[in-house]
Amino acid sequence: MVAQALKTSRGHMAQEEPSKGGRHQLDSAQRRELLGEATLQGPSSVFDLLKVEDRERLSGLRRPSSDTSSGPRQPTPGEARAAVVAAGVAAAAARASAQKALSSRYTYICLSDRV
Repeated sequence: MVAQALKTSRGHMAQEEPSKGGRHQLDSAQRRELLGEATLQGPSSVFDLLKVEDRERLSGLRRPSSDTSSGPRQPTPGEARAAVVAAGVAAAAARASAQKALSSRYTYICLSDRV
């Protein structure tokens, strides 16, 4: 039966009519009702769990302050040069550290082969 189905097949799956709502036809409340689950109790947002002063501090971070309304300050040429040098030094240090780690790993492998 399978052999005959393979012989008559053209290699295409039958396309079913897609449902109108797509994959997500139900919202969370409808799914909860279908599953018979109870409504969750508690705060509706994680911000409800914060202290008032912490909430105010976070809302202050979202609002831009008046002195930065024109955008971030452009670094001076000296500051830009110092940032490039610092990035180069950090990259060189990372490269040296990686080479040292590889070297010690290679030494360990060579010594363990002698045993």
